This record gives sequence, C-alpha cells and structure tokens, in this order.
Amino acid sequence: MAAPRTPALKLAEPRRARQAREHVEPAIAGKGLDFGTIPEFIAIDPVALATWQHVASTFAGMPTRFRESDRTLLIEFCQTVSLVRRVRAQLDVEGLMVPGRMDTAVKNPLTSVLNAQLGHLHRLARELGLSPAGRNMLGLADKPDVEDRAALDALFGGGEQ
Repeated sequence: MAAPRTPALKLAEPRRARQAREHVEPAIAGKGLDFGTIPEFIAIDPVALATWQHVASTFAGMPTRFRESDRTLLIEFCQTVSLVRRVRAQLDVEGLMVPGRMDTAVKNPLTSVLNAQLGHLHRLARELGLSPAGRNMLGLADKPDVEDRAALDALFGGGEQ
C-alpha cells in the first residue's frame, strides 16, 4: 500500500500580488457619460456646475471612464461639493462657537452638518474613483511620475548612490 500523500506546503501569496496577477480588464457595458447634457439643477448652482465642468474636462480624454449609470452619483458629488462650500462659508460668518442658552458659547451646529457632508463627499469620491483609495479599489492605482519618484527618493534617501 502506498504511503499517504502529504499536501505540499503552499507559501501565502500577498493579496495585492495575487490580484495583480489575476487581474482581467473588466468589461463594463453601457455608453460613456455625456457630460454635455448638464442636469437642470446642476446648471443653476454655480459651484455644482463648476465641479461638473471640472470633472468633465479632467476626464475628457477618457470618454468611457464614467458611464451613464454613474450620472446620479456624479450629480450627488457635485451637489455635495456645493453644499460643503456653502456650509463652510456660513461657518466663516458665524464662527465655530455661537451663543447658546443663557449666553454661554456652544459649538455651532453647522459643524456637525459639515462633518456629515464631508463624510458623504469622501464616500462618493471613493465610489467614483476620484480619490486615491477609490482608484486603488477600482484597479486604477496611480503610477508615480518622475517628479513623484524624485521627491520620494529625496525624502527617503533612495535613488542613485
């Protein structure tokens, strides 16, 4: 009778290395987002409109980077940017502390609104791949350019010796 087989020891492969090796370019259905069709409620808000146009010009060379199915998220992103700016402007006027009961200073309630909207903005940016974490999650990780590499080398002492 043959001796029982012992399984070969498998070295654990780092998750990122495995993902990079197994990466298959995703096939996403749908047509690219038409940035020329500006939603009415974006068009009447100057900050939201400027954000929409900035995203459109930034990704003009990548016509399928966003799909029509991303339209709602992009609209929400632009409106949230606008809301964050309005809340910050109001906080600049009112200050972080406002008079409370019996004339004692209390934290301005707008700070809570700002924190909530900033969290929402960060989640939207990550979902859309507009943040470093979001791009990494979507497999669109940034590749450092020559200036980035030189700055890192200078900071950490790498590069030519």
